[in-house]
Parts: sequence; structure tokens; C-alpha cells
Amino acid sequence: MKNNVIYQSDACPINCVNDLLSRKWVFGIMKDLFAGKKHFNEFKEDKPELSNVVLSKTLKYLED
Repeated sequence: MKNNVIYQSDACPINCVNDLLSRKWVFGIMKDLFAGKKHFNEFKEDKPELSNVVLSKTLKYLED
């Protein structure tokens, strides 16, 4: 287990997806990724209430 993410082959994929998408900001950040945003400030452009710390932690979570 790395950063509370389960990497077991027997983990239920539905629970894994639910855990991923239930985290605040993940869906919006993933939408931005698919739209082509790559840089930290690009993610912040339309989310002024998103703190730098939360954005950084969320991006690291998604990377893991």
C-alpha cells in the first residue's frame, strides 16, 4: 500500500474507482488533464479556491 492506495490484484475495481473519484478536486483535475493541461498554474486558472497544497497533494495522489 502506497499513500493509502491499494495495489492488490484482488482489489475490487469498482471500489478503487469510487475511492479515486470521491476525492475532492480529482474529477476536475482529471478533466483538465484530458483537456491538455500539463502545468501547475494551468490547473489553478479556473479554480481560484483550490490551494497550492491541495493541488500538489492531489496531483501526487493521481501520479501514484
